[in-house]
Amino acid sequence: MIQRIQSVYLFFISVFSILSLTGNFFSFSNDSGKLLISLFPVNPEIHVSGSVFPVLITLTTILLILIALLALITLFLFRNRKIQLKLTLLLIILTGILILVVVSFMFLFSTAGFASISLSIRQLFPLMMFIFSILGHRGIRKDEMLVRSYERLR
Repeated sequence: MIQRIQSVYLFFISVFSILSLTGNFFSFSNDSGKLLISLFPVNPEIHVSGSVFPVLITLTTILLILIALLALITLFLFRNRKIQLKLTLLLIILTGILILVVVSFMFLFSTAGFASISLSIRQLFPLMMFIFSILGHRGIRKDEMLVRSYERLR
């Protein structure tokens, strides 16, 4: 049901996740100018031998794809609110992990001496996805409580 507000929240989660995959996700500035790191395809500039950066970039890409797919699947499961509640809880956990991975990548990259962080709007997308997943979970829970209260009245 598109008229439910949590459906809009779930749609925004998938849009922000897909937008994060396109273009440059991380932007850093160093002495030679601006260094832009895109997630998809995995950026070959970051492959430093013995480094954890390619793993974090790949993990971020996998998490973003998983979040986008899970949000779309949850959006179309509007008839089964119990499964929808569990999937939005999984969305909250996955976006929390995504935020931790993004923050750790930015911290490790800046402390390794490669460059300093230049904040962009794309780096706020994981936080917005986290907020929208919490709001979606809350809306689905309210719907479930409303249906239960109507069932008690019958």
